[in-house]
Amino acid sequence: MNVADNKSLIFIPDISGFTRFISDTEINHSRHIISELLEVVIDANDTGMTVAEIEGDAVLFYQENSRLTIEEVLSQVKKMFISFHEHLKLYESRRICECGACTTAVNLAIKFVVHFAEFGMIEVKHFRKPYGFEVVRAHRLLKNNINNKEYLLITDDSLHQPERQLESKSHLNWFKPETASINYDNFGDTAYHFSLLKDLHSEVNEPAPVELFEKSDTPITGSIFINGDINMVFEALSNFELRSKWQKGVTGMLYDHNKVNRIGTQHTCLIGRNQFKIETVSSGTDDGHIRTIAEKTNNVPLGMVKELISYFALEERDEGTHVQFEIHYKPQSFPRAFMAKIFRNQFEKSVPGFLNDLKSFCEKVL
Repeated sequence: MNVADNKSLIFIPDISGFTRFISDTEINHSRHIISELLEVVIDANDTGMTVAEIEGDAVLFYQENSRLTIEEVLSQVKKMFISFHEHLKLYESRRICECGACTTAVNLAIKFVVHFAEFGMIEVKHFRKPYGFEVVRAHRLLKNNINNKEYLLITDDSLHQPERQLESKSHLNWFKPETASINYDNFGDTAYHFSLLKDLHSEVNEPAPVELFEKSDTPITGSIFINGDINMVFEALSNFELRSKWQKGVTGMLYDHNKVNRIGTQHTCLIGRNQFKIETVSSGTDDGHIRTIAEKTNNVPLGMVKELISYFALEERDEGTHVQFEIHYKPQSFPRAFMAKIFRNQFEKSVPGFLNDLKSFCEKVL
């Protein structure tokens, strides 16, 4: 068969499951989470498909004159599905935020529409994308009568093209197609086959366990009461964009603006000419009543200590938020052990001012 005889492919992974949120935090976090997941889906593309555009919570892939077999398409669906859900499991195991978007992200679902057909291309400023009747049909198929959130839908003609006949193979046992059809205005009846993806969940790997940071026996401590909602106080501590607005001496924050802060997130804090490489780590003490966040850095000025952990525990009290702040550190070994005493004296003096800055910002701005 000549390449010219092959039909082109429309391939649409579509994410669903987020409910509508009210707060700005939830809206922003849901946007960042979807952005990450779409990147995961795109990175899992190993069949040479081209991204035409991002359509909200979906990606429109295409391949002109596609020679892909149904087996190759199924393998692609499987890879994207597993990558998608492994990322969600990783996010759930490392999230620190309790907003509606972050706590329900693990429930997100993904479905796929596959359609081999003849369609044209439209080109604007050297940007090409599929165009025409069959492209519209493929998008219409995202709204169907399948009573499930996760499935693969393949149009009838696509599955039964002679050159794409599917052989029975053990690694495709999850594909159990059922036949259905739906009638759309201006399109008439469209027959399709669909297979639920629930059996693929057994192949989704669990993330590696999170390593807890080691607390010191005599941390530097401080506490303060903030007349503000615990979620807003937590946002002031965990949102890098807000940190430079209240933390004195900080001239900038370098971080990935498209991701929500979580365990393992790294950023760079700029203080004067100094750059501090900081990583969000886990304390393992968040029990639902106390919200925690901890950060670690190994490049303390002048090498005063080996490692510094900033730890916050937030608890709702008297219509406000009690903040417990602790600095855990590992002293240098001899002969620089005396530097730890200088470090401790400096930080003990700075803690009250640091907490007051946080309080002032939360009560006046948030």
